[in-house]
Amino acid sequence: MDIQAYFGALWPYWWALMSCAAFTLLGLIASVLKKTSTWMLWVTFGLAIVFLLLASFLAWRDQYHRANDAAAKLAELTLPKLDGEFSVVSARAGNEGQDCLLTLVGIIRNVGAPTILDHWSANLVFDDGTAIHGERISPPPPETTVRLFVASGKYAQLLFGKNHWSTIGTEKPIPTGGGVPGWIQFYLKGVTQDRMNVSHAKVVLSFQDVNGRQWSVSRVLERANPEWAPIPADSIPQPPFHKPKGDGKA
Repeated sequence: MDIQAYFGALWPYWWALMSCAAFTLLGLIASVLKKTSTWMLWVTFGLAIVFLLLASFLAWRDQYHRANDAAAKLAELTLPKLDGEFSVVSARAGNEGQDCLLTLVGIIRNVGAPTILDHWSANLVFDDGTAIHGERISPPPPETTVRLFVASGKYAQLLFGKNHWSTIGTEKPIPTGGGVPGWIQFYLKGVTQDRMNVSHAKVVLSFQDVNGRQWSVSRVLERANPEWAPIPADSIPQPPFHKPKGDGKA
């Protein structure tokens, strides 16, 4: 069957080449140069071999492009394709405000195959290339409501434990054309609020899909980042905190 398929792909190209004007031109050349019939026979045979090789290439090229197209379509059906966006809320942390607590709120979208999301991480990257790895805060119980306030105490936003990305991202796959809104928090040691406000730092949020492929979305802090403060009684615990069990990449 493979041989039959090979010749089935090869024959149309070879027949078209063998029917072209090359042999007519060859006859004219032989007539002008007064070549013998033996010369004409060998040159015709050689030209037929060249056309056979060319036809083989053209048949292979067709199959190659078809295979690539099929692989691309299969990838669309079996591989996730993710992007997203998020806003950044920061708050002073540590006994002397030497650290920073980041709350990322946004949505992750998927236009590829359905997938869960796991292994969340975040880095703060400064203009000079310095990168600070954030320690992920454990998610609160699903029934918990986290209330964020600006430093003055004015109410700002409610975050629900059931919508925490590390929880909701593994509970149900994101469908094709769907998205998962959520939030997550990271603790940055040695990064002050003032340093974030004066530098155009970039927050890079990373996660893995069901196949273990790493994805990331980022946001540049282009202007002074407003200081927000979680009310301790209603917020996710700050250090010392517990890392999620079974996730070495927290």
